[in-house]
Amino acid sequence: MQQTRFFIALTFLILLSSVFPAFSQRISKKITANGEGKFNAPLTIGKGFAISITFNDITIVAELTISETDFQAVVEAKSGTITSTPFVVTLAPGDYVLKEKYYGQVGATRTLIPMPPLEIPEIFIERPLSVQTLTEYEIELATTVYNLRAKVLGDFEGDTRIRETVGTKVTVPFRSTRKLKSGKDILYQAEFSAYAASETKISSRPLMTPEVHLGLSPNSGIQVSWVEMEDAVSYQVYRSASAITDVKGLVPIAMGVESTTFIDQEADLNTVYYYAVTAVGAGDEVRETAIDSPNGILLTNENGGAAKYADGTQIIFQQDAISSQPVVVFIGSLDIVPEQLMVQLDQAISDHAHAISVLDQNNALVKSFNPVVSLTLSYSSTAADATLTPQIYALQGNQWIRLLDQQVDTEKNTVTADITGSGIYRLASVVLETVEPTDRPWDVNGDNSINIFDLVLVASEFGKSGGNLEGDINGDSSVDIFDLVLVASHFGETYGTPAAPSIVQSINPRWRLSVKAIPMDNPIQVNLQIILDNTADLDLLAGYQLSFDSPIADLVIINADQVFSPRKTYVMSAHRNQNRLTVGAVAYGTATRLTSIDREIGGDSLLLEAKLNVTGDLNQALQQLTIDRILLSDTQGRAIPVFLNPEIDLTAIQPPAFITAVKQNYPNPFNPETWIPFTLSEATTVRMKIYDTAGLKIREIDLGFVEAGNYSEKGQAIYWDGRNQSGERVASGTYFYRLQTDHFSQTKKMIILK
Repeated sequence: MQQTRFFIALTFLILLSSVFPAFSQRISKKITANGEGKFNAPLTIGKGFAISITFNDITIVAELTISETDFQAVVEAKSGTITSTPFVVTLAPGDYVLKEKYYGQVGATRTLIPMPPLEIPEIFIERPLSVQTLTEYEIELATTVYNLRAKVLGDFEGDTRIRETVGTKVTVPFRSTRKLKSGKDILYQAEFSAYAASETKISSRPLMTPEVHLGLSPNSGIQVSWVEMEDAVSYQVYRSASAITDVKGLVPIAMGVESTTFIDQEADLNTVYYYAVTAVGAGDEVRETAIDSPNGILLTNENGGAAKYADGTQIIFQQDAISSQPVVVFIGSLDIVPEQLMVQLDQAISDHAHAISVLDQNNALVKSFNPVVSLTLSYSSTAADATLTPQIYALQGNQWIRLLDQQVDTEKNTVTADITGSGIYRLASVVLETVEPTDRPWDVNGDNSINIFDLVLVASEFGKSGGNLEGDINGDSSVDIFDLVLVASHFGETYGTPAAPSIVQSINPRWRLSVKAIPMDNPIQVNLQIILDNTADLDLLAGYQLSFDSPIADLVIINADQVFSPRKTYVMSAHRNQNRLTVGAVAYGTATRLTSIDREIGGDSLLLEAKLNVTGDLNQALQQLTIDRILLSDTQGRAIPVFLNPEIDLTAIQPPAFITAVKQNYPNPFNPETWIPFTLSEATTVRMKIYDTAGLKIREIDLGFVEAGNYSEKGQAIYWDGRNQSGERVASGTYFYRLQTDHFSQTKKMIILK
């Protein structure tokens, strides 16, 4: 008997039609629905015959899940009241989505007119969760359905209304509008409305609550805050370049502090500082000492930086890894997380994890780094199992995930991996390469190596649906962007002994690659262009992969998809492994216009463009740069023979005689004047711009055209008298100065202390 979903099913799903704010905010919303159906009359019914149907078998199931975790809770209700006891889950810093899925069925038993159970379709709601620190959450479901109204038209007519919360059953009275013979179809139409209220309660409790907390002050100093201590008349603040276990022998940097906050304006960039606080009583005696030994390092996005710690931990922030704003200051910190606060990690090497946090000027957690940041953790050779391999794990949600492409130094007892954001990281010993082939569908061609050929095989089936699809990596019977992303997330992995690599170089290649170095405005940066010659039949190219390796330079990919235009392109996130950067891209789907790529036969095409950031000698960096592991794939996932000219074309490069740089001002802190030394590698125009902590320019000093040389001594260095452009003296605080030439800019920090 054919029948549409009935009104009871629909009204129980009213709550699913909107996303509700967190923390017990009650939201009610009206919903309406229409339906129609038919059933066979079990007997002859006269006009005006009264009958009612009682829906007394109601089952509503609610499933709660949180993205990036294995958290799952199921609640079953037999009425319009859906509640649960609190569910507890601990989440690491990050962004998550609390998902609620509702489904079930409504049935009527012991009725004159037979009614099959009515299925409630699956519908979802989502609530964002933004977690700043390791936090325990309690989630309690509380939903009610009320003020139900139903109206039926057709062979039967009737209506009902329930103003209160719907209970365990709903009775709907009807009256026939005409005579209905036994066995004839009875037709009806239904209009329904109701209200639903959801009060999903979300409460949180941070698990890491240090007595001393560090943040960023509005004027870019380190703000030290602490909990109020008993019988304290004032406080003393201590700072050290090493972890503080006792303030004995330390000289406080601040005394007589009456509040529970102190701003350290003398903290310099790229230096790790530790802090402690003591409470002073009425008799000038030390009443209490708060030593959590919190640490902080001030970083600018433009320059990056490195944080090194006594236990061997090292964090390297690349240039432009935190923000698109060069002058903005951030504060980074490294905290120890005891294992009792976290989910268990099998084969953990130590009894703690490392929490890495970077805060912006609003003291909000920076959850994503781009490019990635390098993390090195050390381990004790006695703690690690010699038969296993130490590896770094990241706590994502409530699960430990092993990072990819890790480098283990058995001589220094360190492990290095790239991290993509603030988070919690821990070392554990594991047996590598134990994954069975059936457990890695992302190895599409089964060669024990995840590379561009696997991506191309997925892309070749992009948009298809059905069974037995080679590119259906996630098993949802369709090939789409999620399958490409799943393969890309395992890029670079190998298992056991990989199959012999495909031929990359050939004496009879289809294409040839060459590399050109193009100068940029900044003399320590070079534009690298990977050129593909003879681009006839370029539509045969479906994907590429290559690696850069440079010990004294960093690369940032600028253009990776132009070669496939106008086809759609999936550009793989760059994978870093110490000095090696692997990049790749694949074309997928159907082009919006012809892809014979209307290029002149024998012409060249840009395959890839990258920016090379040099930290030392430019010539040496270019000489040490290698490009290898080049894989070109056709549309069938087969290797295309290619030849690479190993010599980089340097004709456009004019290496400088020496480095252009701006040095630290002196004196610093100062009042009221200071000198800013600098060096120039070439004759150029020079300007000095001075900014406050809000990024507003307060002074510009134009030196005009200056010859190459060293300008460090007074009389040669840039002089600033502490005044703004209007000649007014500026207030005490932190300021930033930026040296700008025709091809260079660099920013440093200075402090006026009156």
